[in-house]
Amino acid sequence: MSLPGRPFPRRRRILRTVLLFCLSIWLSSSEEIVHIDSPSNELKPYKDGNSVHSFSSPVANSFREFSVGKGEKGLFPSIFNLATHAEIRATATCGHHGPDFYCKLVEHVFMRQPQCDICDANNHHKNHPIDYAIDGTKRWWQSPTLSNGLSYEKLNITLDLRQEYQVAYVIMKAAISPRPGTWVLEKSLDGFSFVPWQYFASSDSECMRVFGVPASTGVPKFSRDDEVICTSHFSKLNPLEYGEIHISLVNGRPGAEKSSQEMQLFTKTRFVRLRLLGLKTLYADLMVINQRDKKLDHSVTRRYFYTISDISIGGQCICYGHAERCAPDVVHGQFRCECRHKTCGESCSECCPLHNQLPWRIGTHDHPNVCQPCQCFNHAFRCEYDQEIEAQRLSVTPEGIYEGGGRCVECQHNTVGINCEKCKPEFYRPTNVSHYRIDACRPCDCDLVGSESNGCVRDETEATEKLRAGDCRCKPGFGGRRCERCALGFRNHPTCEPCPCDRSGSLNFDTCEEDQCVCKRNVEGQHCDQCKAGTIHLDKEDPDGCQPCFCFGKSTECREFTWDTAQVG
Repeated sequence: MSLPGRPFPRRRRILRTVLLFCLSIWLSSSEEIVHIDSPSNELKPYKDGNSVHSFSSPVANSFREFSVGKGEKGLFPSIFNLATHAEIRATATCGHHGPDFYCKLVEHVFMRQPQCDICDANNHHKNHPIDYAIDGTKRWWQSPTLSNGLSYEKLNITLDLRQEYQVAYVIMKAAISPRPGTWVLEKSLDGFSFVPWQYFASSDSECMRVFGVPASTGVPKFSRDDEVICTSHFSKLNPLEYGEIHISLVNGRPGAEKSSQEMQLFTKTRFVRLRLLGLKTLYADLMVINQRDKKLDHSVTRRYFYTISDISIGGQCICYGHAERCAPDVVHGQFRCECRHKTCGESCSECCPLHNQLPWRIGTHDHPNVCQPCQCFNHAFRCEYDQEIEAQRLSVTPEGIYEGGGRCVECQHNTVGINCEKCKPEFYRPTNVSHYRIDACRPCDCDLVGSESNGCVRDETEATEKLRAGDCRCKPGFGGRRCERCALGFRNHPTCEPCPCDRSGSLNFDTCEEDQCVCKRNVEGQHCDQCKAGTIHLDKEDPDGCQPCFCFGKSTECREFTWDTAQVG
């Protein structure tokens, strides 16, 4: 097929022929690229140098190491291809503004037949939408050629993973064009603010000139888990078609063997963006393109465009070490962790409602950090961790140990307290009745007239020698378990006035309903409150009330006299 276009000057044609002849020799001696035809939701092999490995070994090593879940370890779900469930968009696609004529770069290689075609968004057999990059087929996305303008060298491809994941690797596979020359792999949590994951440059010198980052040669080595490097390893012109780029975000980092918080933050994302900045071109064509002439040679520029046949993003649900399985939720259209270790939430990012005796922590390779239960005696549906309560050792565990800071919330069944361990006012728990019983706290049933406002003794911790659990606290003059009657020495319920008879000198003190007091033998007076002549010392314990005087027969009259005393020496 012949292409119309402006002929090159003779000197330029000679130079191009020499370059293309050298290129054909280089291509014939280059290594073959292994084509991997696998469903897009399966793990792809990872190519590291000249070796090809399974992603289940090198890239996902630090993640899957945690997935074993044996003994006291954190649990982590399997890695799968996140791109198959993503929303993807590109800032430009070929054929959207009419048929776009293009030619493969290989058609210009010495002794190759021209391979040209048309991209047309309105023709199902000729279109190349961005969805083709993640549909798992051999179809591909294609950008407009540079014949449409040099601005199409700078494009963005953005994938919305629909929720946050931990990403272990990214694979990008070109189609009928070389791999991009200069570009940036970026991530974002909100879809607006993107930060780089890795830089790619056409040459080592371009790493510093364009990105301000020194080039990383050979197998990448990282000094930090969140270090961003630049490499030119994947920006070679060879192969001209179906080249692949394999990016591990884990291997070679300090946290690859034992995940760190920096590693978890570095690999966490929802949005992935490929910011394409420059095509890889033949040296002879580069001179033409770099002239930035408005009247570009279309026979050159129609050969330069981006194609992507597959984007695979290997990652796992963020379950913070508390789940080994992540299943699709049909209702919400997302993947949800099947939480263990008494954790809850979409990402197992919190302790379950009744397991907050200790603060929530991430499960690690060394320890699962299982959420611990609160002791609420079956009287609450949730509890909260309180650092101050833990510091004061006020919360008890189900084992009866005062450690942790669990505080029960909204105690039920008439209970109150940090652990719902007490009955609320006006209720009591009878002695020897279990805290766990729903009816452990029972109404005090105190007499409203005779009892104090603070109700009855709520449990044995408030009991005294005279009051036991359930006994009402009576006002002065009232008595009985419920304060329903007058106390000894008082009469006329419900007023319960003091009895007129002196308790020490009367015989009818306990039943002082009569107006006439019955005095003891040595007592007299209307209220039985005076000793008779010749007696002294009115005492309620004395059956006669008062003791006879003892004056050695010299007198029958006496009176009480109190001596002042002092302790000497």
